[in-house]
Amino acid sequence: PLVENCIQHGYQTLKSEIMIDISLSQREETLYVSVQDYGQGIPAHVLKQLKEQILAHESPDSGHMGLLNLNKRLWLLFKEKYQLNIRSSAAGTRVEIVVPLTPGGKS
Repeated sequence: PLVENCIQHGYQTLKSEIMIDISLSQREETLYVSVQDYGQGIPAHVLKQLKEQILAHESPDSGHMGLLNLNKRLWLLFKEKYQLNIRSSAAGTRVEIVVPLTPGGKS
């Protein structure tokens, strides 16, 4: 859903070439995933609402379905041991996921 969001929303009104960076790295027993687009960004009021929905582990209604479903799955697998961070500006959006390498965060 992250790459799909980049294409559908990040470049919705732009006529530029689509560019998406995806990176994965591991440090000790933690996996870091980052998906970055260089599109139009998320408006501040929408980003604020989305972050509140993520923190509350809300189920998706009609908007942000892919991202909220992803958040729900991460919560079910890792509980409080995961992070889902979103940063956005007029220069694009970056979503970062941090998870332990074992489900539930157990070693």
